[in-house]
Amino acid sequence: MLYVTGDLHGEFSKLEKLRLNEDDTLIVCGDFGFIWDNSKEEIKVLIKQFGDAAYRVKIAGGDGVEIHAAHAHGLLGGFLSPLYNKRCDEYGGDIDGRLKLTLEVLAEVRRVCGDDFIIDVRISGDEYSDGGLNINDMTYVAKQLEKAGANMLHVSGGTTIKRGSAIPAAGTRQGSHVELSEAIKKHVSIPVATVGRIIEPWVADEIIANGKADACMMGRANLCEPEFVNKVYEGREIEIRPCIGCLRCLNGIMFGKRIACSVNPSSIRSFTSSTVTADI
Repeated sequence: MLYVTGDLHGEFSKLEKLRLNEDDTLIVCGDFGFIWDNSKEEIKVLIKQFGDAAYRVKIAGGDGVEIHAAHAHGLLGGFLSPLYNKRCDEYGGDIDGRLKLTLEVLAEVRRVCGDDFIIDVRISGDEYSDGGLNINDMTYVAKQLEKAGANMLHVSGGTTIKRGSAIPAAGTRQGSHVELSEAIKKHVSIPVATVGRIIEPWVADEIIANGKADACMMGRANLCEPEFVNKVYEGREIEIRPCIGCLRCLNGIMFGKRIACSVNPSSIRSFTSSTVTADI
């Protein structure tokens, strides 16, 4: 499995050159240059590759996948956002055209992996940018994703270009996108998760108890403290290493280094030593 990031500028030939062998699946989650560079032929292949990647997860024992269409990021987020999608064919224009690729990816994953496979779709409930997607747009998108067979929605916010909007920094309030999940949750029947600097158990409990989301996604908090959930369950909250929001974890991988944590230096060792190759 090959996870592709970087700027490919829509040159389809580069995708094939990145294969290690004929059996490799390209997981396409990077910057493909201008959205309008991708030909319809390339789009069909990319859709199939999303399905192939999801199927590998299934046969490796995974229960589901998350399709990332948030933050105007990568292929799907870029196609969905009016800030970057300037295509004039059926994959551009109005919101239905810009959503078309994400729906086709969802359909392919469902076709390949079956009805018993969980498909979560991550979206930005608001891009917090003039001319970008807003909560009205994304409420409509959420409804279409549910109709298309998504089992769950992961509602984030912002874009990767407007720094700090998608990944809240230190000092940012906890549950920074919770108003978005709350608004969307009123209009769909599938579970809706929220995200954004949720680092304390009581905050997550309050969000769920108050009906603002059905689940809380906690990325950096769990990188900092891999036993976060177990310690909460066992009543040992006081032992949880606190994520300080310094973003060292993100900064490292942006420069091609291994993920690291300022509060938990042992994270590098634990992440590498626990990796197991699936027998597929």
